[in-house]
Amino acid sequence: MSPPPAARLHRIAARYAARPTVSAFAAAIEQPSTGFSWSHGDTERPYFIASITKLYTVAVVMQLRDEGALTLDTPAADLIGADTMRGLNTHGGRDHGPRITVRELLSQTSGIPDYFEQKRPDGTTFLDDVLRADAAWTADELIDMARRLPSPFAPSTPGRAYYSDTNYQLVGRIIETVTSGSQEEALRTRITGPLGLRDTWMLTPDTLDRYGEAAPLLHRRRALHIPRAIASFPPDGAVVSTVSDQLRFLRAFTGGRLFPEHYLAEMTARWNPVFSRLTPIDYGTGIMRFRVPRVLSPFAPVPTMVGHSGAFGNALYHLPGRDLYVAATVNHPDDPEPLVTAWIEETLRHDTSSQMLARVTTTDIEMHGRTIPRGDRVLLLAGSANRDDRAFADPDRYDLDRDLGSVGIASFGVGRHFCMGASLARLEARVVLEELLDRVSSYEIDEARTSRVHSVNVRGFAALPTSVALR
Repeated sequence: MSPPPAARLHRIAARYAARPTVSAFAAAIEQPSTGFSWSHGDTERPYFIASITKLYTVAVVMQLRDEGALTLDTPAADLIGADTMRGLNTHGGRDHGPRITVRELLSQTSGIPDYFEQKRPDGTTFLDDVLRADAAWTADELIDMARRLPSPFAPSTPGRAYYSDTNYQLVGRIIETVTSGSQEEALRTRITGPLGLRDTWMLTPDTLDRYGEAAPLLHRRRALHIPRAIASFPPDGAVVSTVSDQLRFLRAFTGGRLFPEHYLAEMTARWNPVFSRLTPIDYGTGIMRFRVPRVLSPFAPVPTMVGHSGAFGNALYHLPGRDLYVAATVNHPDDPEPLVTAWIEETLRHDTSSQMLARVTTTDIEMHGRTIPRGDRVLLLAGSANRDDRAFADPDRYDLDRDLGSVGIASFGVGRHFCMGASLARLEARVVLEELLDRVSSYEIDEARTSRVHSVNVRGFAALPTSVALR
């Protein structure tokens, strides 16, 4: 006999709460149709909700839309001035900034660069600056940072979206202009006040002394003290809330209490992958969708969730098919994912396990002055392609800082013959590496006793003796 759902949930939650990098684990689930509710940890403890703030921002915009103050197709330049928008998307030799609409900002389809995490020419990011030392920035300064970065695509390019916090800095400016007030005032008078969310508030330059009221943020087990930085992100990351308040807000957001309910159907009608096609997160109009591909969970499909995540390990999602509302936080920005992702992708490039791929041509192919006739057998050397110096600088060097996003690798093939197990392989590697990061403090490989697999095609280790020291 299996334990009841609440017992299983507590067991899972306790395991995550015990991790050394977790600052303040708290979670809650509600199912109004059955009356089921569950929680773990202190659900009344305030924490920084990071990018979940964007849901509050879009709720205000939808109210302004309902009041006739703007439409989703209003050019942002008509609301905040052409000078503000100029130069924010220069692509294909044209400045698209002045024609970008409110809809494109909310849906992350504007093609505007991301001031927060997009790499600068020297390889560093604004996030690196934030983690190094606390400082304050104005919206104009953040927007100008984006103006100096390359745009990934022209606005509303079909099938393209790019997660950019700059979009929401601009939306915040729109709210201030249209309401003739601050973003904090809009949050308080339009959302937290009417809903009675007494433990939800925005950190501002005038309330820096309240920073300590929220659960501490951890970065590599070090507490971060960055009140001025967080107060610089009112529309995209400065809201503080509790798990309990988050659930109340989400039910109001999806239930028509903050803006007309039919708006939500429009906001969730069209989705675009916002990070990569390998990441199960899509973006609608101001809202995220988390949908795990069936190939990654063939025996028990994971239900679709809509809501938003935050960089501090926060999640706020509604499962429409199950009538479930979920709020959770681990409250630390020390997410190992960027390092783990870099390790996986660079290893696949540098020393891929499948070195060769056999194919048959279906048409004559011209390549390097030669013709490969239709029906010929072709042996594609993926290992060699991944070391092509025309695509990868210094290709024999193992480099975790290498940018593979614009080039891609041949390890899983391409096109219609792309490996169906690619996502599963990446997921398995990620799970193993993240568990190692949590449980192992150091390791040592006995190189003298290692041995390779003897195979023409498969590259890997038959033996890799390793000793580890547990945390």
